[in-house]
Amino acid sequence: MTGLEKGITIFLGGLIVIALATTLVGPGKQTPQVLNAAGGAISGSLLAAQGNQAA
Repeated sequence: MTGLEKGITIFLGGLIVIALATTLVGPGKQTPQVLNAAGGAISGSLLAAQGNQAA
């Protein structure tokens, strides 16, 4: 993975984190489904940034 690809992956991961943060803020929004989706998205983003394939 080139530096440009890593930069793009990290940027997109940051957008995902921002989207999840705005989704999770607020009373009653921390449902198990939302938390599981957040964990999966963050995990996949980190694996992609490391050069591994996200499952």
